[in-house]
Amino acid sequence: MPKRTCFLICPIGDQGSDIRKNSDDLLELVILPALERFNFEVVRADRIPKASVITTEIIQHVQNADLCIIDLTGSNPNVFYECGRRHETGKPYIQLIRKGDNLPFDLSGIRTIDYDMTSPRTTRDSVLTIQEYVEELEKAGFQSVSSSVPLSYIAAQLERIEKKLTAVPVQTSSPGGLEDVDPQEKMKLQYRPFEYFLKALNRGDAIAAREALMRMYKMNLDPNDVLLAAARLAEVGDSDAFEIMNSILTSSASQITLQTWTGFISFIRRAYIDRHMAKECYNLTYPNIQKFLTDETVPNKDKGILLNEIAILQSAFGEYDDSLKNAQKVLELDNSNLVYYYNLALVFQDLKQPDKSMEQIDIYTNKEGARELPSYILTYAIDMYFQRQRAPDAKRVFNILKEVDPDEARYALTTIGGLQAIL
Repeated sequence: MPKRTCFLICPIGDQGSDIRKNSDDLLELVILPALERFNFEVVRADRIPKASVITTEIIQHVQNADLCIIDLTGSNPNVFYECGRRHETGKPYIQLIRKGDNLPFDLSGIRTIDYDMTSPRTTRDSVLTIQEYVEELEKAGFQSVSSSVPLSYIAAQLERIEKKLTAVPVQTSSPGGLEDVDPQEKMKLQYRPFEYFLKALNRGDAIAAREALMRMYKMNLDPNDVLLAAARLAEVGDSDAFEIMNSILTSSASQITLQTWTGFISFIRRAYIDRHMAKECYNLTYPNIQKFLTDETVPNKDKGILLNEIAILQSAFGEYDDSLKNAQKVLELDNSNLVYYYNLALVFQDLKQPDKSMEQIDIYTNKEGARELPSYILTYAIDMYFQRQRAPDAKRVFNILKEVDPDEARYALTTIGGLQAIL
């Protein structure tokens, strides 16, 4: 049986530094023992000949390895960049963080192992936990586990989540009560929980929003409202909200309206993909939105939204040919949304057709609406142009990014090694 490849994404640090010592210990005491029986060859960036800060060869490992293990300890910018690049491929990864370090909020919805090397016993426990994760992936045949679009770059996740919960950590355990809530608000929770949910979400109160969701589900309210609320919380990591969402989709999906599907299918898809359940999401959603895709009275724009999500799911579980057909169909339905060209570029990248991928990047970066694109999509284009040695185009898109999002432009400079030299 040929060896699989595992690429270890982690902070490296200078020789003799505490960062290097931690990374060496993690590799030698945890990663190698954990993967030994799974027939993996483990590769780390500093052990690739002639690898610089972030080279094309490193990115190839990030994108093509059978598995990536990502150590988020220390919030290293290069690690976040490579982590985002791995997420966008939809291929298997395992996230780690040293016990005691704080996990960034934008990654709180993704399963992450706390490893502990303070004693032989805790080190062994860390090894066993990683082995359990790998066993799950092995049983699934190392299928794709993540989405191309929303996880493209970590910065994009942060922007997305902040709009919904204003950086308030989602509680996955039962809240300790609502003693401090105004009595009138308590009445809304009891008799108008959906209104209570929306207000809680708008003020960033995840605990109150969760309490309202539980009340809605207990009262057996309109499945559209319950699904909306559950999807918003499940997407940022609430396991009980996910179970409610899954229950609604399993038992009441036929009652979900077009408005709910178009408004919240992306939240649903992200929640499932973050749990390595892209195929399950596809099986639950596609049969129930087909009627809208074939209905001549449904606007093409709405059909494009739905079919785009299906294409993303198909890419996430490795059905790249079907994903390509649907991604192309999406643009036939609605070519005004430039994000769809980006999505198609990612599918071509998955199919190892880089020239066709670049054609889509050329389209969306030269359109009038390029300035309104999410910053991470512009960063992706800069990186691809840089890798293809198209310096004028990299500079052109960088200038757009610098104008619309100076912080993201500085981020691009620090994470795309060699970019500064061509600007």
